[in-house]
Amino acid sequence: MIYIYPTETAYAIGCDATDQVSVDQIFATKNRSKMKTLPLIVADIDMAEAYVHITQHAQRLMDQYWPGPLTLVLEAKTTDLAEGIVAADNSIAIRVSSHEAPARLVQKIGKPIVSTSANTSGSPTCYHINEVTKQIDTTDMTIIDGGDLEKVSPSTTIDARTGLKLIRDGSIAYDTI
Repeated sequence: MIYIYPTETAYAIGCDATDQVSVDQIFATKNRSKMKTLPLIVADIDMAEAYVHITQHAQRLMDQYWPGPLTLVLEAKTTDLAEGIVAADNSIAIRVSSHEAPARLVQKIGKPIVSTSANTSGSPTCYHINEVTKQIDTTDMTIIDGGDLEKVSPSTTIDARTGLKLIRDGSIAYDTI
């Protein structure tokens, strides 16, 4: 099952991160290269620990900014995740969302969910469900309509494997981290 849902930054598309068929469908729907892996949303730090090795740098950021728009890139543990989530360098992008929709999905599924912007690759970010349905075919997808979302920057992405390296500047200013 694939879901379209609001987050604290924009509309997202996601699924159970262990469901290979749904993960493949997300890559196809977005016209996204499998070289660009899909990030995850987890319920909490405990769930994150099942999938990634948490460094001291990461723990500090998790304690301060999770739940929220901060994605951390960390070393993967052996997992049951679908192909397309763990990068070639054995890393995973992971976060805990502060928005109730993805938080409820993770709780309902009981596993991490894939969470990437609900648009075709290279197209504008969607802040209203009508924008999503203009870009992608949502037939057979479950839509959680959160109404109009405030236009904000995407999640800040930090590689926290060996230090704190900025990957993408976003909602949380890097100079405040």
